[in-house]
Amino acid sequence: MAERKAEDDLIPVRHWIRGHYRKLTRTKATCNHCNVQLIINTKHLVAFHKHLVNIHPEKLSEEKKKEVKFYWTWDHFIAKTDREAICKHCQVIVRYRHSAHLKQHLKGHHKILNPSSYSIINNETTLYSDAKENKNITLRNAKHQEDLPNSSNLTNNLSECIKGTKTLDEEAEDNVIPVRRWIRRHYTRLTISSLQCNHCNKRFIMCIYRLDVLRRHLLVVHPDKLTAKKKKEVKFYWTWDHFTEKTDREVICKHCKVTVRYRHITHLKEHLIIHHKISGPNSNSVIINESSSDSDIDANDKI
Repeated sequence: MAERKAEDDLIPVRHWIRGHYRKLTRTKATCNHCNVQLIINTKHLVAFHKHLVNIHPEKLSEEKKKEVKFYWTWDHFIAKTDREAICKHCQVIVRYRHSAHLKQHLKGHHKILNPSSYSIINNETTLYSDAKENKNITLRNAKHQEDLPNSSNLTNNLSECIKGTKTLDEEAEDNVIPVRRWIRRHYTRLTISSLQCNHCNKRFIMCIYRLDVLRRHLLVVHPDKLTAKKKKEVKFYWTWDHFTEKTDREVICKHCKVTVRYRHITHLKEHLIIHHKISGPNSNSVIINESSSDSDIDANDKI
């Protein structure tokens, strides 16, 4: 029932379109800017895009105005040809004739059934999460996390903090790759979905479930760039710059020294947002007078 409820809350369009609308009923949605009502028809999702382009052009970037793929599954793929797409999660090339084939790949390989499944993606990155459009779902999930510290205040605090959380497009503008800073310094982000090695110019597709690829590239091709300790590291997502692992279910926050219980990365992100106002890797400047040098990073890892 919870999953069904979440599905009913979301319009089956791309996240950057969905953020401009509110679902009223199963078949109707209203524009957040002018309150015009539109019919939800999966065969005519172009209407949502066309309305923004014609009535609210200032709400879309030039790139978004030219977009021709509007169904929610395209948030997870990059078109390679008119019959092939690259999955952003596993970098596999998926051959398709219509969106149903893309949905089959997401369901079979990544357990993503519909746009409500963004809460699953959220455990590994802010890249695919859109806090504004998924706020209600996030708050409902937060109510069930009673095993976390301060769970009684989690819903209220998270609601307040989400107001300042960056959306996908805003995060992309920061050009920050959502990996540990000692990995990030070796790469340059080119677009929202691609990056390049600073040493050999090899390009990679941004994949939240394959962040280990970036560390592996350094390990195999540029081993001199990593310390012996970093070569053995197994946690690559940016939140781990702020925590020291205590057990497989507990970590110590480097900012407040509090022990945080967690089941997945989302819980660590919630602690950072609520208690330290850190909402993404671009907030690394908040880290207490830390240097970007490997020697300083190693020293902090021992805390």
